[in-house]
Amino acid sequence: MTGPVVVGVGSNIDPEHHVATALEDLRAQGLELEVSPWYRSPAIGLGEGAGDFINLAALFPWPRPLADLKALLRRVEEAHGRTRLPSGRWISRTLDLDLLVARNLIDPAMRLPHPDLGRFAHVAVPVADLIGSHTHPQLGCTYAQLAARLDASVLKRIEVAL
Repeated sequence: MTGPVVVGVGSNIDPEHHVATALEDLRAQGLELEVSPWYRSPAIGLGEGAGDFINLAALFPWPRPLADLKALLRRVEEAHGRTRLPSGRWISRTLDLDLLVARNLIDPAMRLPHPDLGRFAHVAVPVADLIGSHTHPQLGCTYAQLAARLDASVLKRIEVAL
């Protein structure tokens, strides 16, 4: 199945560097990215002292199987020193690349559309910036409506000189 996908990009360890270079890494794979505005937000669930996150979303066509995309995203994360705890517990990270939306595909095994779209503004708002008028295939509302339901007061849109 081919078509556009949306990937969430986030970091709270040297985030300007890791987010910018992750976008370069994806472009180096020949991907033509449309990128949302960048947002800064406090780290959720990481405790005192955790640095703020920078989050954005990237939209691009993906002509190959989604498993290939997920593998590419993991390789880019690993190249940036991403570590994962086996428990799945949240920790600070150099880079987080999540496949959020793939066309109108509903696939619970691949977590599509990503469940965090309905939980966190730092995920939903950048997606709405890119595909706000598109309808979430499970919830029946647009991504803009979904983002508007969430508390985005902690998000600060930032300008980054690249």
